[in-house]
Amino acid sequence: MIEALLSKQTNLHYLPVDISDSSLELSSQRLLRLYPGLRITAFAADYFTALQALANRVPTDPSSHTVALFLGSNIGNFGRDESREFLRAVRRLLRREDALLLGADLRKSPEVLIPAYDDALGVTAAFNLNLLERINRELDGNFDVKKFRHSATYNPELGRIEIRLVSREPQTIRIRAIDLEVEFDEGETIRTENSYKFDLELLSVMAQDTGFSLARTWFDSAGLYSFNLFVAQDS
Repeated sequence: MIEALLSKQTNLHYLPVDISDSSLELSSQRLLRLYPGLRITAFAADYFTALQALANRVPTDPSSHTVALFLGSNIGNFGRDESREFLRAVRRLLRREDALLLGADLRKSPEVLIPAYDDALGVTAAFNLNLLERINRELDGNFDVKKFRHSATYNPELGRIEIRLVSREPQTIRIRAIDLEVEFDEGETIRTENSYKFDLELLSVMAQDTGFSLARTWFDSAGLYSFNLFVAQDS
């Protein structure tokens, strides 16, 4: 995107947001070396905090335009109401005819979806179980990670993957930093993530509900994933 835009104009102001300040610093240094016409103002924050901070940074010059990027499939990790709250917050930063390029994973069969979240190599399982390691390390918990297993299921009614940690046996967990004790039965679960999937009808409705119109959609060659151009309409 940066390269494409700088091929059409001499200057570009890029405002990346990430929770990791070290990642922002490293990537910004590399990009500035590659693209002399680039200016970067980075924000190390969560999404909603960053959107508040960005309110005074988006240009008001009528000759300029803003394109917001929300790539990957992160919109699917918000709940239905929260995703609309996020999109409305983005819309408030934009002027009419500014745009949001939104990545969204598409609905597909459970036979395709579930292996992506419960892969044979156990990468996603290790990522999920690491939550317990972090609680032990940062909140003085006493989770025995070997006593939990990773689970990924598809909820067709809600159109989402639901990721859980499942207790392998009855056990008592203490998290001392917040003075919490929890009893688990065998098979009892901790919900750790939801990942919503979309179709074009739902994406169009989301756009209309939040002050945008869905102007165009691009797909990968297999039709499993989408980039969606949301164009800001009158408030």
